[in-house]
Amino acid sequence: MDFDVIIGFETHVELKTQTKLFCSCAVDYEASPNSRICPVCTGQPGALPVLNKRAVQFTVKAGLALGCMVNRHSRFARKNYFYPDLPKGYQISQYERPFCQDGLLEITGDDGKPYPVGIKRVHLEEDAGKLVHSSSSFESSTHSFVDYNRSSVPLLEIVTDHERNPLRSVQEARGYLEKLRQILRYIEISDCSIEKGQFRCDVNISFDPEARRPLAIDRRSKTWPPSSSSWMPWNTRSRGSPRSWSPRGDDSGDKALRRGQEGDLADEEQRGRARLPLFP
Repeated sequence: MDFDVIIGFETHVELKTQTKLFCSCAVDYEASPNSRICPVCTGQPGALPVLNKRAVQFTVKAGLALGCMVNRHSRFARKNYFYPDLPKGYQISQYERPFCQDGLLEITGDDGKPYPVGIKRVHLEEDAGKLVHSSSSFESSTHSFVDYNRSSVPLLEIVTDHERNPLRSVQEARGYLEKLRQILRYIEISDCSIEKGQFRCDVNISFDPEARRPLAIDRRSKTWPPSSSSWMPWNTRSRGSPRSWSPRGDDSGDKALRRGQEGDLADEEQRGRARLPLFP
């Protein structure tokens, strides 16, 4: 049976800053465990975060390189979940209003023609710590150590759009990741070292059989690239030619979006909700 395939990526990139996202602790991948921590990045009571301006600049730089619209106002949010390497019990991330959105990354499609992959959002968040298990096998491991040196390192998240020109094959997915990593290294916001965990991705794969009864399958890969055997030559058929799209497009669309944002800001002012300026 032939399938339509839609592949989505949430790519996490550690930014090349000298200090962490909300404190002055140094970012040092060679430091001994738990030697680059403070009350802020370990979530101690009463500790208040201070935003790293360079991390914001790098995020905007990435958004511009991907043809995104940069929002004049942005907001951080708490993502609450429990995990041993998350000392605060929540992650400071972005949800309602990221720094950048609605971009594209042009790759070569399966038909050999340029294919603009839709970028839904580019937002900034803090990384979690690192678990070090006592054995290479999880089943045989008797205990784990937690290293908080990586906690609160600036983390860029780039999310593809599953509706606007999604990735349609394994070959396109690989081309997308290779070109994305190349761009981020070229604009010098990250070394994208896979061995150091600076370039990681969550993969979301959906198969739609010919009967149009979608079967959703999620595959998560925390390190990239995977082994060569993972790039299996699935028998897929395209949904057709990509829809034409431009990051700016018709000026009327931009005006409508700006009017919507201005209305949102007015509503927030009436409710007294705080907003984070892009730059002070």
